Amino acid sequence: MLRCAAAVGLVLSVSASSLAQETAYAVTFNNLVEVNLDDPALSHVIGPHGLPISVRSDGAMFGAFSITCGPDGRLLGLHYELGADGVFDQYLVEYDKNTGEADIVMLLSSSDAEGYVETIEYVGSLDTLVISVTPTLASGTFTSELRTLDPETGATAYLTDNNRDNDYGVHDSSRDLFYTIDPNAVGRLTLVDLDTGDNTDLGHTPSRMADMAYSCDRDEIFSYDVATDELISYGDGSEPEAIWIGVFGLGDVVQGLAICCEDGADCPGD
Repeated sequence: MLRCAAAVGLVLSVSASSLAQETAYAVTFNNLVEVNLDDPALSHVIGPHGLPISVRSDGAMFGAFSITCGPDGRLLGLHYELGADGVFDQYLVEYDKNTGEADIVMLLSSSDAEGYVETIEYVGSLDTLVISVTPTLASGTFTSELRTLDPETGATAYLTDNNRDNDYGVHDSSRDLFYTIDPNAVGRLTLVDLDTGDNTDLGHTPSRMADMAYSCDRDEIFSYDVATDELISYGDGSEPEAIWIGVFGLGDVVQGLAICCEDGADCPGD
């Protein structure tokens, strides 16, 4: 089966006129959502995923996170769960595209052991999942190792370190390009060379950006603005001027976004 690979936590769907039979998904704190890329207000909830929400002492909420359309069309994502000891357990989960229900696949790591697993993205040219592992250094700074992840065994292998706090990532399967976003104080969109770790800084991202996903049908990179609840396009990434598409209005913050090519679709680049 041919696939389009796409990123993190939000599920989106395109209109019936789509040439490549793409479906876009988003994940919120509570639900799996099928998203309309033309008008996100027309998106609809598939169903509750059942993953718990953790609330830190400062009021910050954690739970379902980045998602991607992985090998064999599986909709995979990350889930954070805070224990009584203040340590985050970080899980690989799989979503049922028909019901929204999430099943835990395996425990990936704990925050006191390796830091935080953040980005999860399927890279078709490597035929593997890529994750970003971000430990906090003694200096208080961050470094982000990009690693491959075997979803069957949990085994990881070092890929590169691009020296950024990569919260989210997306793979342009048509051009074999990998982008990351750091939506924190830096707020940058970066093109990453997966062979060398070299960064090409593409500029500031608007407000608080979340997970990204690439549509090979539309040849566009999509993201979500946490501050405005809006879906955003970066075009083909060559000149990433943000284009605001519309508000979701789900009453629930999007945590992950992924676009999948369904069975029989012809997805260039994959």
